[in-house]
Amino acid sequence: MFRASLRCIVLFAIIIKASKLDSARENGLKKALSFDIEIRDTPAATLNLTSLPSCVQKNCLDPTQTLSCPPVTTTCPEDAPTPTGKCITYPLDCFCALPTPLTCAFKPCSWFEWAKTEDLYAKLCPAVKPIDFSPLPACARKCIADNSFLYGCITSTKTCFCTHRSYFACEKKCKKASQVEEILNWFQTQCDTTPASASRALGDPEPDDPSEDSPKRPPAGSKLRWYEIMAVIVAVVTLVAIVIGMILFWIIQFQAARKAKARKMQKND
Repeated sequence: MFRASLRCIVLFAIIIKASKLDSARENGLKKALSFDIEIRDTPAATLNLTSLPSCVQKNCLDPTQTLSCPPVTTTCPEDAPTPTGKCITYPLDCFCALPTPLTCAFKPCSWFEWAKTEDLYAKLCPAVKPIDFSPLPACARKCIADNSFLYGCITSTKTCFCTHRSYFACEKKCKKASQVEEILNWFQTQCDTTPASASRALGDPEPDDPSEDSPKRPPAGSKLRWYEIMAVIVAVVTLVAIVIGMILFWIIQFQAARKAKARKMQKND
């Protein structure tokens, strides 16, 4: 009798334990499914069109200009010239993975606007590394890096260098065909482009190829380069500051002289 009771108690305990395990498994499965649904239902981050500089909005939001990313329909910013009021944006991870996602802004925008565009690109895509000039052969490394900076690609971003697509004729400093081949391979790797596109830049300091994957040059409104314009601006600002400083100094000296003269006259009286 005692053994039978003991068996019933043990069997009852096993049933309760199994029930609790099944309940725990079911709750865990529900949580896992819920988490999976939340992850899948969370929309991927997209490019915020309103954060783009006005020049980019005016020249890059044409529905006919599409990137090789899944398009996402969104409301256009106020400056976007679209009759329907609808624009196309893209998942941010895909946008940042493209080597030249802002080519549309390179030609029509001024250098100042392009600098703002590059700053925004760096904030939106911080994981994108700048151009690495170190793998280049020594015969062309410094030449390409220096000329890229002087051209205006100050931050060495891929979107600027790869859009311009030029070796600035620096490959002519290399005597061996293998060194030139290194330059071509380096460009293909850095800009994720084809051998044909890399070859078109040879011997062309400022390419202007109208083909689909060729870069668009910035406007040539002035013969001065960006750093020369910057030097002129700094010189003008410095000159203005000196003139203002001299005027203020003369005013202070004049007022001090008047006060000294007034005190002297009061003493004489």
